[in-house]
Amino acid sequence: MSMSPIPKTAPFAEEEIDLLNSVVGTASPVQRAWLAGFLAGLDASGATLVPALPAAPARPAEPLTIVYASESGNCEKLAGDLAKAARKNGLKPTLIDMADLELSALTSAKRLVVIAATWGEGEPPARAVRSALRSREGRSGSGPGARSAMPGLRRHTVRDGGRTALV
Repeated sequence: MSMSPIPKTAPFAEEEIDLLNSVVGTASPVQRAWLAGFLAGLDASGATLVPALPAAPARPAEPLTIVYASESGNCEKLAGDLAKAARKNGLKPTLIDMADLELSALTSAKRLVVIAATWGEGEPPARAVRSALRSREGRSGSGPGARSAMPGLRRHTVRDGGRTALV
């Protein structure tokens, strides 16, 4: 007859008693003494053990459309960096070169970022001319409820006491 150190009358569910007996029943006297001291110290400290919460169900990544237009590649790199940061923050970015953009594709975009530099006297990059003209005509294609951002980057030289900075 095997001995069960935790009696069936203990204030635990039957499965918990079986689990405790599987650990305590095979423990050496030193292990049981350590466990008794540990539990007594835990109780004396007033600490409470919080049961592990079940993991929250995974949410599907929200899409983020990033449209870029670049002459020198700076905006393309910035768009790539933004996409990488977006992935790390749980979004699902899609990068689109403005030269390849079908404006009707933006009708379903709920989150939209457009990154484009200007050149010369403020003209759009050559790769963005068609899209820029359509957006000026009011045919941008963004759908109702879309959230968008158009950050502007500007090359501006600041001279301060012999130091030069581009901002």
